[in-house]
Amino acid sequence: MNYRYVTLCILLTFLLFPLNSLAGDIKPYRLYLKTGVQFDDNVRLDALDADNTSDSEDHLYKVFFSGRYSFINTEKIVTGIGYNHYQTWHNDLEEYDLTGSTPEIYFKYQWKPVTFRITYSPSWYWVNADNYLTRHRIKPEWIIKPQDNLIFKLGYSYYDDDYEQKADDPRDGTLHEGSADVYYGVMDKKVFFRCGFGYTDNNATGSGESYDQMTASAGVHITFPYDIKLNLLGRYRDRKYDESGPGEPAREDDKYLGSASLSVPLFVKTVYLMVEYDYSKNNSSIDSYEYERNLVIGSLVLDF
Repeated sequence: MNYRYVTLCILLTFLLFPLNSLAGDIKPYRLYLKTGVQFDDNVRLDALDADNTSDSEDHLYKVFFSGRYSFINTEKIVTGIGYNHYQTWHNDLEEYDLTGSTPEIYFKYQWKPVTFRITYSPSWYWVNADNYLTRHRIKPEWIIKPQDNLIFKLGYSYYDDDYEQKADDPRDGTLHEGSADVYYGVMDKKVFFRCGFGYTDNNATGSGESYDQMTASAGVHITFPYDIKLNLLGRYRDRKYDESGPGEPAREDDKYLGSASLSVPLFVKTVYLMVEYDYSKNNSSIDSYEYERNLVIGSLVLDF
């Protein structure tokens, strides 16, 4: 299948969809489209094989589309379905082209100040049009809002991964992930500070692929006049593998990540330009997994 045509169909559907949200109508749906160009100085498989890099730079074109429709949409209960599509096309390194397709079903129940939400989302990924990964995810989360400028989020995710390149891939397995985040707003909620902690237990079938991971993050979101928005986020990840293989020491990684994004509306709040910068540095007890990576992204975003 040529997934460029899939993306084209999504874009046409988005453009032909009634845009009554511009008039401020209450609606049971949300449509989001982000398309842009990215410079990557150390290409890898985005979010799927994060510590194996190519040591090569490239420019790429990327598209992300998300659509949701809530067929039950009341003050207390929201239930609906959604679809997410992600795709990249590299200028030179076509073997790293990635396609992701994720439908979802969600349920939310609110009894103030607590909201409970659960989502089930199967995902299919292709690399250079070849089957790469089938993933199932279940995510319950609790959101507590004791006051208007204070939010607590507690989440848990269960993943079941099946890599498609070969039978009994050592990366196949299950993953458990827990997180806790706090958001605090000041200056009439124009500035929101956030911090968070997480724990991941990855149980893979193969030697050297299982690990325990601790994460910490801190950031700030600032809204300026004219609805210009700035996001700054820093993260730290400590990952310890169970074993690396016969005769090899257990692998340990420390990863530092920093990101900044600036969004500027174009005439209306639902259409804006976004510029992003991401930096990551991985320190590892095994030299071949050490790397640095810089991303610069320019995007057009439509959010209805």
